[in-house]
Amino acid sequence: MCDCDHGDMAGLTRRTLLLGLAGTALASTTGLPALAATPARTIRFLRYHSGEKLVARYYADGHYTDGVLQQINKLCRDLREKEQTAMDVHLMDYVHAVVQAVDPTAMVEIISAYRTPKTNGWLRSKSTNVAKRSMHMEGRAIDIRLRGHDPEKVAEVARGLKRGGVGLYVASGFVHLDTGKPRFWGITPEQTRKAQLAAAEQARDNRPQLVAVAPEPANRRRFVSLRPSLRPDPGDTLQAVRSLPSLRPF
Repeated sequence: MCDCDHGDMAGLTRRTLLLGLAGTALASTTGLPALAATPARTIRFLRYHSGEKLVARYYADGHYTDGVLQQINKLCRDLREKEQTAMDVHLMDYVHAVVQAVDPTAMVEIISAYRTPKTNGWLRSKSTNVAKRSMHMEGRAIDIRLRGHDPEKVAEVARGLKRGGVGLYVASGFVHLDTGKPRFWGITPEQTRKAQLAAAEQARDNRPQLVAVAPEPANRRRFVSLRPSLRPDPGDTLQAVRSLPSLRPF
């Protein structure tokens, strides 16, 4: 049998609870560290083909802002069919992470975002680099440029994040991002460097060769070129890059 007084124990428990609450309130007013607020997420957008701009503070106070997300959906619409869908918020987080890693002040130029099945089919008829089941049709993919930054650098940063798909399109100058499994296609910086070295080596091989001919006058020699002088073509590097294996569809 218990010899304790349950009435006194109940009173003690209530007093302890009240003292604890009072201590918590006091701590909050005496400068003790509080939980850090989640930083807001903002992306500066420019729709390349329409010229529309949007400074989208789409995440604030610990939650996504519906009104701003709707603005993003409109900005990312299919311009050809004038239709829109709900863009994946994780895709926006992916874009935000890339921008923060490259340059937090950079403007994000949207080349392509949501596509209707009709537009996607039309693009497939024009290019082999368009997938039949493109994630653009699900609002899970976007093609972007970061103004003032090399697409190769942007793609390299995105690859390092391992948050989704990354496609580098050097000739068009944009990077594809999607929220599928982490993977990469396109031309890597290493391949570009190899192409540049190959172009430089080819230019050296095309330099005119000099040979000695009959002296005129005696005891003097002159040199002539066996073939016309060839200057390195500035487009050699780009041509060498384009000759690499074709890109996978996005």
